[in-house]
Amino acid sequence: MRTSRMTLSMIALLVLLASTKTTLANKPLFYETQMSKPYWNAQPIRPFNLKFDSQLKIATQLLKKKDYLNVVKQLEKLKSKLRTNELKAQWHYLSGMAHMGLGDFALAGLHFVRIELFYPESSCYGLALYRLAQVHERLDRHDLAGKLYVQTSQLPSSVNNSPARGRASRFLQKFELANTPQRIQK
Repeated sequence: MRTSRMTLSMIALLVLLASTKTTLANKPLFYETQMSKPYWNAQPIRPFNLKFDSQLKIATQLLKKKDYLNVVKQLEKLKSKLRTNELKAQWHYLSGMAHMGLGDFALAGLHFVRIELFYPESSCYGLALYRLAQVHERLDRHDLAGKLYVQTSQLPSSVNNSPARGRASRFLQKFELANTPQRIQK
């Protein structure tokens, strides 16, 4: 199971890198291109309410203010000081979110893939899968995005996984409802 997940992640990473030649900052998300229902017009980067380590507090505050460039600068200062795997996973998650905000989806995807591959036990694992699905949507890789949404919605229930599981499940339910054929009434 571990080998197949790593193989799939590496393939996804290569596809992510190969498809970043176009400008992606203003591309609509998959649900915005496939459906016209008003509830799909949500912001692409809605933050989760997380408790990050105190070392990452400044970067978290800057991220909430959408000051993405300063988030990246702040996180670079902290990179060498992080000792535990949990802190490293949180660092990658915040870096990925900052790069998503800057429109650099390839680099954001790399940070989220690193969490998936190297820190599967971290509190950011489910969130990283969800964000990786969003990155693949932006890169027009809807097949991989759909698989990641399904994978996220099937994570075991826990305090850490609940927000990502809930959003992924709601996305899949709305997508399924929006794509069911309408019955013709006579």
